[in-house]
Amino acid sequence: MACPNYHHNQSDSNPNCPQSAPKQKDDATSKKSIAYKRFFRSFSFITIGIVLLGIIYIFIYFVFSSPEITFVKNQVIECYEKQSIGEALDEFFYHPTWELIEENTVKFNGEAYFGEDEALFTIQFKVDLETEQFDITSYSINGESQTFDQFIQLLDTIYEK
Repeated sequence: MACPNYHHNQSDSNPNCPQSAPKQKDDATSKKSIAYKRFFRSFSFITIGIVLLGIIYIFIYFVFSSPEITFVKNQVIECYEKQSIGEALDEFFYHPTWELIEENTVKFNGEAYFGEDEALFTIQFKVDLETEQFDITSYSINGESQTFDQFIQLLDTIYEK
C-alpha cells in the first residue's frame, strides 16, 4: 500500500504512515502552553473586572453624590490652598464619610488619632449653592463640641502648617 502523502510503500499491517502522522508535542511543552493560556485568560478576566469596578465606582460617585457635597469637597479654604477640602479630609482621616443630613447641610465624619486614642471627628458645613458660599457650622471630637481655635489647629495639622 502506498502512503497518500509521501507516496512510498508501507506494510499492510500498519496502514498509517508515521511520516504523515501529525507531530506530537512533548508533555512539558504542552503543559507550559496550557499554563500560559490559563494565566493570560485569568489575567484578562481580572483586568476586565478591575476596570468594570472602576467604572461602577465613578458612576456611583457622580450620580449619587449630592451637589452640596460635591461643592464643599471642591472648595479651598483661604490660607490652606494646597488642597481642596475634600482631598485634605479624605487623605487625613480614616474611613471618611460625607452625607447630606438636611437641606443645605453637609456632614463629614472621619476617624483619626487624638492624643493616644482614635477619635471620631465631625465637621458640619452649611451650603448655599445659589451664592456659591459655605460656612463651617460645627466641629466636634467624639461628640464634644470644639472651639474655633481648636478647628484652626486641626486645619494646621491636616495641611501640615
